[in-house]
Amino acid sequence: MQYIKLCRTYILITSSILLSACATMPGQYNKPIQSHYPKHRYNQEYDSAPRHMVDVSLIRNAIPKIEPTILKYNPPSYYVNGQRYHVLKNNTGYHATGIASWYGTKFQNYLTSSGEKYDMFKMTAASKTLRIPCYARVTNLENGHRVIVKVNDRGPFKQDRILDLSYVAAKKLNILQKGTGLVEVSVLTPQVAKTASTKTIQLPKNTKPRIYLQLGAYSESAHATIVEHDAQKAVNTVPSHVYRQRRGKELLYLVRIGPIPTVAAADIITSKLKAAHLPTPMTVIEETMR
Repeated sequence: MQYIKLCRTYILITSSILLSACATMPGQYNKPIQSHYPKHRYNQEYDSAPRHMVDVSLIRNAIPKIEPTILKYNPPSYYVNGQRYHVLKNNTGYHATGIASWYGTKFQNYLTSSGEKYDMFKMTAASKTLRIPCYARVTNLENGHRVIVKVNDRGPFKQDRILDLSYVAAKKLNILQKGTGLVEVSVLTPQVAKTASTKTIQLPKNTKPRIYLQLGAYSESAHATIVEHDAQKAVNTVPSHVYRQRRGKELLYLVRIGPIPTVAAADIITSKLKAAHLPTPMTVIEETMR
């Protein structure tokens, strides 16, 4: 009970993405939407790749162009499966690292959240928070492969995923087999896109991207220590730490669990944290010495 009371007094400083989101509008935007998750006519339980081989080298990257932003596709916030998601006021300077997944045959030819039909053979992606449509360069942090996609859909609706890639985009990035990948996402304007390279980059030889789960950034060390202690009780297989970080004039105390070896392990740990009624973690990808 003491922990619950203390939690109510916490001032949790969320990520810059949430800080930039608008307040909720009344009316239709508070109603649930289903994005690209309608019931498939074949009742497939799982998504899959197409049965025939696809030479993705013949498929070009998306070419960024100026497109109008339509309000009905970009409400300030929306609900899916009981969870509220906030759409950014604008995509300017958006840059994030996290876990990407992909979607394929299960949603082929269904309408995306921007009104276009989903085509797994085009270079597209889905985001929970970016204003759509927009264009982004996605870099696989494990192999240096890069692509440019058009973000025209909402998803993936899993807490620790930041992007859902089309089948061909995922294949170009070489994340099909694992199902997920550690990526860097940068929104491109048509002007910036002219100089944005999609050539595979050479990653530092002595570093490797690692997964951490961040439970919050607190202004008081005592609050962070309590959360870290309870996180260690809930998950005793992976170390947890409190890190100090200065943001401007403010000193923050970050509670993180990790490094975590795989995305699957991160999913299990996230479930344990949720069961222990701890703050919902944010996935952080960092380059760590091997």
